[in-house]
Amino acid sequence: MFDYSKKDFYSRVDNTTGDRKFYIKINGNFMEVSREVYYVFYNSYRKDLRDYKAITNLDAISLNQWLNDEHELIDLIGIDVNYIGDIYLNDLIEELLRIINQLDLEEKELIVELLINEKKERELAQEYQVA
Repeated sequence: MFDYSKKDFYSRVDNTTGDRKFYIKINGNFMEVSREVYYVFYNSYRKDLRDYKAITNLDAISLNQWLNDEHELIDLIGIDVNYIGDIYLNDLIEELLRIINQLDLEEKELIVELLINEKKERELAQEYQVA
């Protein structure tokens, strides 16, 4: 979820100069950065962490308060609502295909004629000589 973790930030005092040195882990290696760069990244990480804790700790914040802070409900559940609809639709299609595959050849042909070729039931009744 986060680009950084707490262990990606490191600072220490240089024993020879007494100055504080700042480091950020980039591609697995700590790189020395300026104080300003360090705090921009570190504060961004801390903000993400606070937001995450607020979202996951349901006792700490009400849903209305969270939504009033310019969040959307979709942020809370973490997935796109259209994605849920797509999953549901795919499940329905798979179930329909499973049922159609259980039909005999003539029944499958009727389904294709009705649903794919959009023939009328009356046309098919005449074609198959069904009264």
